[in-house]
Amino acid sequence: MECGVQSNSHKSSLPDAALFLADRAVVIDHVNDDIYVLALFQESLSTHLGTVKGQSGTGLSMEHESQMHCNGFHRGLQTQLESDKEAAELWTSMTIQRITALGQRGIDLAAERRQSSQFTSSINTGKEAYIPPFTTEKSKATYISDVTKCKSYIRDGESYEVCLTTQLRRKTNDLDTFGLYLTLRKMNPAPYASWLHFGNHGPCVCCSSPERFLQLDRSGTLEAKPIKGTLPRGSSQVEDERLRYELQHR
Repeated sequence: MECGVQSNSHKSSLPDAALFLADRAVVIDHVNDDIYVLALFQESLSTHLGTVKGQSGTGLSMEHESQMHCNGFHRGLQTQLESDKEAAELWTSMTIQRITALGQRGIDLAAERRQSSQFTSSINTGKEAYIPPFTTEKSKATYISDVTKCKSYIRDGESYEVCLTTQLRRKTNDLDTFGLYLTLRKMNPAPYASWLHFGNHGPCVCCSSPERFLQLDRSGTLEAKPIKGTLPRGSSQVEDERLRYELQHR
């Protein structure tokens, strides 16, 4: 949405944002072939509950009762924190055991999920099953016209970078989205791939991108790292490889 605009003309059935707390995670370092199993919990109370003083003539009694209430709350919260710690340690231990026991079976399970994700939905026409193709949101003429508009926006200084895309749509029935992600990862491995599942009634995203959209580091630096148009082609295959390596590792 542009600054100062009262309403957004672009509507979507998806929410503007979807957030979740990742207090359990299995992190895979593909460079060093390491796996980290992480669980977040609060080990102890970080604040001290002081005395709550009353404001009436029976202030001494109210203060005593408030102190007892705070002590009871303190003990209950500490018990809950200890329970959360035990649950985190149990989950970590069980997850490590499951990962260690996977072996070849893990590879077979991934292959099965990829097979289950194939687009098998069809339409019965009365004669033969018809598998509908993907349909584009915009025509070729419309897309080329949009490219021309983007160029004018860049020339006018309205934007320094435009990522013009269109959508391909297709109806599916009971699609295994995680299996689809595994298929996508197998066919198009990319450094910025993800499968985001926000519940049975929420959105689901399967992503396999070579581009970093945004990265926020500890110093507060926000970096965008697009690939399209970043470097020109080299004059030879050797120079192409050199430029590709520099782009990947800079």
